[in-house]
Amino acid sequence: MAKQNSEYWQRIEKVLKYADMSTNYFAKYIGLLRGENLYQIKRGNNKISLDVARKIHEKFPRFSISWLMCGESELMDEYRDALKILPLYHDMWTMRFPDDSADEQLVISTEAANGAQFAASYNGNPMETPFYLRDTILLFRKQSIETIPTGSGLYLIDYKGERLLRFLDRNAYTDNILIVGLVPEYQAPEVVDCAAVESLWQVCATIKRW
Repeated sequence: MAKQNSEYWQRIEKVLKYADMSTNYFAKYIGLLRGENLYQIKRGNNKISLDVARKIHEKFPRFSISWLMCGESELMDEYRDALKILPLYHDMWTMRFPDDSADEQLVISTEAANGAQFAASYNGNPMETPFYLRDTILLFRKQSIETIPTGSGLYLIDYKGERLLRFLDRNAYTDNILIVGLVPEYQAPEVVDCAAVESLWQVCATIKRW
């Protein structure tokens, strides 16, 4: 265990050497309230937490979160452009994306991420959840209501004081945008009041959990 914990500090030392900073100054620079967090790692009492790794990565992007936490080899750097690390939230109904700290991180190929900015586990009402959404992780990217393309897409919407996961359907002829339920048979479509849309995120990819 002591050997393993010393490896955590060795990785911190590499960052300190690169940054050319003292431990206390470095702690303040990355946003830690006190340097004691780092000294606990040095003494072998703590590992590098996700929060500390994220703070270091934000200031020094060349040091990946996976390397800081797990000591993964430089292969991560070699394939960095092919990988996307997304904040993963467990509660998609109350979190403020992407302001709130994520519960975990999702590592996915850049191509599969399809421009996503964060991911969230879908945890809707089982009685109202279509089969294709059960046990899924949804990937989202920011969307403007004015630039929704013609046709139908699935969106997370802050609308009239509620957060909804709904289909939005833009008619090519009338240019109206309809909001449609996940199970259309149970809810009649209604025309969207664009002024009442507070935020909008498009589902750009899904991951099925089997």
